[in-house]
Amino acid sequence: DRLSSLPDEILSHILSFLQTKYAVGTAVLSRRWKDLWTRVSNLDLDDSLVYRHLPPNNNGASTEQISEVRGRRALVFSRFVDRVLSRHKNLDSVNRFRLQVMSDLRLKMELGYGSLLEEIDIKIQGKYGRISRESQLPESVFSLKNLKILKVGGILVANTEGSVVLPNLKILQLVRVPTKDSESLSRLISDCPVLETVHLELCYPLYFDEKCMLIASSPSLKNLTIIHHDRYTPIGIEAPNLVHLHLHLHLQPVTPFTVLRFLGGSRVFSCLDSAWVDMFWDPDDPEHCMIELLNQISNAKRISLSNETLVSINMP
Repeated sequence: DRLSSLPDEILSHILSFLQTKYAVGTAVLSRRWKDLWTRVSNLDLDDSLVYRHLPPNNNGASTEQISEVRGRRALVFSRFVDRVLSRHKNLDSVNRFRLQVMSDLRLKMELGYGSLLEEIDIKIQGKYGRISRESQLPESVFSLKNLKILKVGGILVANTEGSVVLPNLKILQLVRVPTKDSESLSRLISDCPVLETVHLELCYPLYFDEKCMLIASSPSLKNLTIIHHDRYTPIGIEAPNLVHLHLHLHLQPVTPFTVLRFLGGSRVFSCLDSAWVDMFWDPDDPEHCMIELLNQISNAKRISLSNETLVSINMP
């Protein structure tokens, strides 16, 4: 047929627009298609289709039966992921890697330092929504010189005691990501010279230390979102060129170390265009910490405050 007569480069490029499951499925078409899927530049692995047709409870299936089916399908998907990754050793020829998993999965992912990866998007949600303890982000991710977008959810960020070499990273999104300590996360933000967008949502150190702080400095940062419910980890961010700020902070300090602050003393964010703030502060604690923050964002062209924020600072 005409499609099969096209060059391998064109066919593999076409397959790159499909979810990897469907790209792999083309291998059964003919000998000509057998290995084309191994040359795709985008890997998109999503187990949502695996659970789409689970038997509903109203059909007589018990919770145990549904759980058993889920377990079998999770195992099949895990083996499928292993097979795909084994055929793309070190992901050297892959530009975009996306993995969305709704079950515990031990990620066997190795990256070559010459990898062409520009985007990584990994979200693993363990049983009952728990953070997966089976997987962690490989340290080699922090040395991918072509990486522009890094999105991680639900898995441990590996120890980054070594240097972080991500000269082209522009977007960093971490959602429900435990880290070894605050210093690892701080280094990840501070050591990316062109980082423009940071989204941190419920990211905490694995081990509590009342003196630990998330302190990061990024002159290139323009967009910052922090969704934070941890009463123990103070936040310090220095971003003199920040344009958009989104804060959702429900803090109830219990130690004198727990102070939300933006680094730079009384200096305001002179480039700030918009700020959205949703904060709840323990009424038994001094209000000056919140007032100090609001003073630093007072230069923004548009400021939106939630009802909880207004109540916390005793505004009608």
